[in-house]
Amino acid sequence: MLLLAVAVAVLALSQYAFYDPATDTRPAVNFVRHPVAIVFHAVGASCAPFIGLLQLSTRLRRRWRSLHRWLGRFYLVVCVGIGGTAGLWLAFFAYGGAVARVGLGLIAVLWFGTSGMAYLAIRAGDVRGHREWMWRSVAVALGGITLRVYLPILVTSGVSFLVAYRIVTWASWLPNLMLAEYLVRRSRSKVVSY
Repeated sequence: MLLLAVAVAVLALSQYAFYDPATDTRPAVNFVRHPVAIVFHAVGASCAPFIGLLQLSTRLRRRWRSLHRWLGRFYLVVCVGIGGTAGLWLAFFAYGGAVARVGLGLIAVLWFGTSGMAYLAIRAGDVRGHREWMWRSVAVALGGITLRVYLPILVTSGVSFLVAYRIVTWASWLPNLMLAEYLVRRSRSKVVSY
């Protein structure tokens, strides 16, 4: 997952860095109309899957507790705060109409909510609660990866770009969040059974 997160981040950032509006024929691009929001979203959100997955590493937390805390702050401020806020702004203008706008807007709102709950849990000393909320937060953050995996698969399988885009604005994060919730509940039941 870490390798995929890095690959998608590099791909996404390279799209933004070498963007030429004169040669772009994609209907879903808002680069020209919202360049500042695109840059903030690209820089903030593209780091989130990689940093989030690193943060879930038990080895990193145990060996480098200080690094874990600093990466957590970076994740909250830069990834979620800046990248998520820009993503929420861009959701209002997303290609694909109301279905896509609501799906993308919910990603941002859920990302704020799950990350905020993780922060509040750790501030209260609830390590288990913090870990569970971070699983959910990272699952939502991984939506950027799954979107970039699902979209070309749907389009190359014959689904029109508009329909595929509407589907992935929901399918990119909803299964991730459901899997995270399953893992959280499974880990709780293991703790209870011991």
